[in-house]
Amino acid sequence: MKTTVFILSIIWTSMTFAQTTKQYDYTGAYTEGFAIVKLNDKYGFIDFNGKEVTPLKYDYVQVFSENRAVVKLDGKYGLIDNKGKEVTSCQYDYVWTFCYGRSIVKMSNKYGFIDENGTETIPPKYDDAEMFQNCRALVTLNGRKFYIDK
Repeated sequence: MKTTVFILSIIWTSMTFAQTTKQYDYTGAYTEGFAIVKLNDKYGFIDFNGKEVTPLKYDYVQVFSENRAVVKLDGKYGLIDNKGKEVTSCQYDYVWTFCYGRSIVKMSNKYGFIDENGTETIPPKYDDAEMFQNCRALVTLNGRKFYIDK
């Protein structure tokens, strides 16, 4: 009797879960509490409960880092926060993964930096840039390499 009840509870739980969980073409591993999902060539994120945190509208996404994720829409990149809200609109040619409170952005072949609020703390003006480490970032301007601070 106990075995039958146990088996029936497993079947019922499986059926309930299957009915409430959307089937995706791809589901990634969880990073910072969210997993990348893909359906019909569009990407978004789900939380641990399987609830969609963002609509599946993006052409590309990266995993969350420091509560921010890079997203791509219509050929341009931006950032969203862990509630699915756009931190910066998809306006850049590329956005790097968020690290040390900053992200490199590329626009018109120039590099700059944005903070966790999407504010351009250093406008795209450098020919090349590396991520901040120990509060400094290596940048290149007119063939000259040097460090800048935040």
